[in-house]
Amino acid sequence: MSTWRLLGDLPKARTREEIRTQSLDGWSPWQHPWKRCQEPEIVVPDSEDSKRFRHATTYCVEHEGKVIKFAVDHQECGALRFFVPATSTEEGAFETRIARYEGFWRSSLHVDENLPWPHPEAKWPQRAAFLEVLDRAEAEAQRVSYRGFSHCRVCGSRNGSQSFRLDVWEWPQGFRHYVGDHEVRPSPELELFVREWAQRSARLTV
Repeated sequence: MSTWRLLGDLPKARTREEIRTQSLDGWSPWQHPWKRCQEPEIVVPDSEDSKRFRHATTYCVEHEGKVIKFAVDHQECGALRFFVPATSTEEGAFETRIARYEGFWRSSLHVDENLPWPHPEAKWPQRAAFLEVLDRAEAEAQRVSYRGFSHCRVCGSRNGSQSFRLDVWEWPQGFRHYVGDHEVRPSPELELFVREWAQRSARLTV
C-alpha cells in the first residue's frame, strides 16, 4: 500500500485560455505531456458512495526540473480528479491499494502483449457454484462503460462494452461467458474474493 491525498478536480481543458488559467496548488497538469508510470493503478475512495471504490491511473510529468507524480480518476461528469503521493501525517491522507484485473485478454493468441489468454479447465467441480456467486457479485458491482464492444477470443461472440468493479477487482462483462461457456477457470485470488464477498454479503442481509 501507499499513501496519497486528493489534490482537487479540474474540468478537461479544451481551449488555450483554460490550459493557461487552470491549476491545482499552483501547477497546471495541462501544460505538460503526461507519461504513464510503470505502476499499477491505485484504488481510491468514491466521494459519493463510501462503499464503492474507483481506479486511478498514475502518471508523471516534468515541471521546473522536477518530476511530479500524480494519479487521475475520470469522473462521469467529465471532470478529472487528481491525487498526489502524501505522507501519513498530511491532512486528508489515506492508504491506497493496488487495482486487480481479471478476464482482460490480449487481442489474439500470438500477439506480443502483456496480457493472458483464456485457457479451459474442464475438470473444475465448483464451476456452477462460482457462477452463482459471480451473478450475485455482478448484481452489486459498479458498472464501468468503455467505448466499443469486446468480442470473445474463443468463439467471436459479442461480449458487451462494460466491466464490473467491486472493491479492488474489475472484470469485463463477458467474463461469465468465458467461465460458463468455455470452461475458463478464474484465478485463485478472484475465486476466493468472490466467494468471501458473497459470504459477507449474505451475513449482512440476514
